[in-house]
Parts: sequence; structure tokens; C-alpha cells
Amino acid sequence: MRFGSTYMELRYDDKAALLYNILYMLRRLLIAFLATLCKEYPFAQIQLIVFHCIGMIMYTVSVKPFEMPLLNKMETFNECCIIGATYHLFFFTDYLDDPEM
Repeated sequence: MRFGSTYMELRYDDKAALLYNILYMLRRLLIAFLATLCKEYPFAQIQLIVFHCIGMIMYTVSVKPFEMPLLNKMETFNECCIIGATYHLFFFTDYLDDPEM
């Protein structure tokens, strides 16, 4: 296969599973876009990253893009860790003006 390393460990029988690499690259582009163009809106940056993580979790759980079940579980766990770390970023924004809240 010509692009063997690109699609290694992915299921070939499902077209939705082959979209995994595209979604992975879209995350990188989203983060670069948010870092450069949305500097003034940190809450929106975090919110969009959370939405993307939720979408990736739903995709990974429903499509199961990898051949081995362990890889699907690891990817779901990684996405959950990313979303957990991203939720902590809300504490560092100025979303709430009153620190007593």
C-alpha cells in the first residue's frame, strides 16, 4: 500500500474510520487558528477546544477507528484526559470578574 504508515492500525473496512487522521490534523489547525486569531477571547478558545474534544470522544466511541480494541480504549482515555486538562484552563480566564464567586 502506498500510504501504509499513514493508515497503520486503522480499520480499512469503514470509511469513517479512515477519517481519523484528517480529524487529528484538524485539531492541530484549530489550535493554531485559535492561538493566532482569537487571542482576545480565551474563554471562546477553551470552549471550542472542549467542543472538539467532545466530538472526538463521540467519534472514537462510535466509530472505533483502530483495529485493536486496546488502541480504541487508549484513544478514548487520552481524549478524556485532554478534556479534563482543558476544563482546568477555565480557572485561568477572566470569565468571572468577581473572585469570590
